[in-house]
Amino acid sequence: MAATGLLDIVEALADRTMSDEVRRIQVEFARLRRENEALKAERKSLLVELEQASTTTATRATCPPPAPAVSSAMPQMGELLEEFSFLQANLNHCARAQDLFLQSLAQWQVHVAVACEPYFVPPHSNWAGDLDGSVAVVVRMDAGPPLIVVERGPGYVVVSWREYTIVGVYFSPNRSLAEFETFLDSVRAAVSRRSPGSVLVLGDFNAKSRAWGCPVTDGRGEAVQVWGLLSGLSLLNLGTVHTCVRHNGGSIVDLSFATPAVARRVVGWRVEEDVETLSDHLYIRFEVSPPSGGALSGQRPVSTFPRWNLGRLDKELAEEAAIVHRWFAPRTEEGADTEVLAGRMHTILTEVCDSAMPRARRRPPRKSVYWWTPEIAELRQLANGARRAHARCRTRNRRAPDREGAEAELAELREQYRAAKRALQLCTLSSATGRGRTARRGVVGLLRVSGGRLRPGGTEAARGQKLPREAGDWLSPCVTVAVVGRSRCAWE
Repeated sequence: MAATGLLDIVEALADRTMSDEVRRIQVEFARLRRENEALKAERKSLLVELEQASTTTATRATCPPPAPAVSSAMPQMGELLEEFSFLQANLNHCARAQDLFLQSLAQWQVHVAVACEPYFVPPHSNWAGDLDGSVAVVVRMDAGPPLIVVERGPGYVVVSWREYTIVGVYFSPNRSLAEFETFLDSVRAAVSRRSPGSVLVLGDFNAKSRAWGCPVTDGRGEAVQVWGLLSGLSLLNLGTVHTCVRHNGGSIVDLSFATPAVARRVVGWRVEEDVETLSDHLYIRFEVSPPSGGALSGQRPVSTFPRWNLGRLDKELAEEAAIVHRWFAPRTEEGADTEVLAGRMHTILTEVCDSAMPRARRRPPRKSVYWWTPEIAELRQLANGARRAHARCRTRNRRAPDREGAEAELAELREQYRAAKRALQLCTLSSATGRGRTARRGVVGLLRVSGGRLRPGGTEAARGQKLPREAGDWLSPCVTVAVVGRSRCAWE
């Protein structure tokens, strides 16, 4: 009986102790909730004070000059200005030349490129072509905002990208001077509609003038000079390096123009003489520096604000971290500086976010297309060397006393260069078509290799034919090559 009474007393004491502990926990939780609400109210009042302080400062300022309107494409607060890289090319309607063009775009981290006579203009947001398919503007996929097509016409396309307006142009050398002048009037009207903005006009005009290094000036060259003067554009071309190189000579027909404000910021305009393009035109590259300071060349825009992965946010952990910071946060004094309060709030919010979710990290940019291989890179280097040797020999032949021997050496080097180009074409064809391009564009023709030369094979007799074994180690001797896009390809 005594034992039962003692047990009842112990149980009553235990219940009372547990009730006291639960009550203490509830009181502590209520206190933490009140402190959390007070912290939110204090944060709201701090933001109101900051807004009022900025408004008061702006009101007391002494009549500053009106700030120019900032385009939505301009870098926002917290983002450093960047130096942008541009590329010009004429692909001569060649599929393999377009493949190398895209690889160069990725390898050099070019932001914007203009391709004249492209093999194919894909329906992607980073491509914009004219009405005839003779010129296209392309931006790298990870280079920022997509292109905005402003205007299209026969032989020209106008796009907007960030704060720049890029006009890609191409005019055939087979058309008359009167048609060329009409074409220039259309481009001039398109440029004037975008003035006084940052405009670049890039493309193949097929015009010659001493103003950009040609030995003679033709009618088109004079028309382009007048057009550039009336359009208020500055010529960017420097030097006398040929932009179009053939076996019997070369010319300078690829031109770059820009408005004076942009032309003053253009650096490093050059013709890439030592890069194989698989086209008779060479690449043109240049950079445009930011208006005032900015990032170094080749860098991506860097945000000064931290970024977090919101998909992995732990809300409970964020609330707990805020409560802990509230416990140890110093009290706000009367008349405290708003800059100090803002810095304190920035530090607290950063630490809370770091506790509740990981930081977001950018993926490093890809410097090659998906089908690029070390074998293709090696073959391109060999083709570059063969091109340089052939060009130097041709220059020496102009003043060589033994013309017959010089011509024989030049013919041998020309064959070596053609063989290097042929090997590069075959390897690029094998890699690009063997890794998924066919499924994306759709098959429209079959091509077969014979004697080292690629020929259209759209007839029934050509379909299903095997590649000959002399095609080399770059292609399987028993493979049918399906080429997509257009059924034409300029190899030589």
